[in-house]
Amino acid sequence: MFKAKGHPVGQVTEAALRWWYRREPSDGQGLPAELKPILTRLADTKISSFRHGRVLLGAHVIALFRVDEEWTMEYVVPLFNWQLSRDEAQAAWGGFLWSPQLYSPLLLVLKQSFLSTADHYTELGEHRSQYASLLAFVSLEPTDIFSIAELKKATESLPLEGLDIIANTSVSYTHLRAHETVL
Repeated sequence: MFKAKGHPVGQVTEAALRWWYRREPSDGQGLPAELKPILTRLADTKISSFRHGRVLLGAHVIALFRVDEEWTMEYVVPLFNWQLSRDEAQAAWGGFLWSPQLYSPLLLVLKQSFLSTADHYTELGEHRSQYASLLAFVSLEPTDIFSIAELKKATESLPLEGLDIIANTSVSYTHLRAHETVL
């Protein structure tokens, strides 16, 4: 992520996103006309030199999705798909996992890509542990998005390192929940 932010394309992307956030976007309002062509160009996977910008789009995918679901579905969500491009998926997941959050409507859309990320665990590099922790939280806070069988299969795909992280996350989560119950 720091590499993306330090790259000129990443700096332009970050500046554009900061400008947008200062406008205090709200859910469903759509991206501003001034910003949409810039972000659309950055999302173009035919321009490999813009990948640092796409890392940042991955990092901001929840905000983008909330404000302009249609645009995000067309231009950003495909970046997370390992079957379309391993390099782009690695970049998008790296951006997202830099500071992951659970947002159910987006998680539903990213479901298959999220589950298949377990098969690409080692490709996540420094973000491996965030993925394993996120998988643990998704498993510990059940929703109707994932079946137990799907989560089991993803968990079983992880190497021992990932399983260790899931175990530690689960123990910490259990202790936290027990402490909340006492309070």
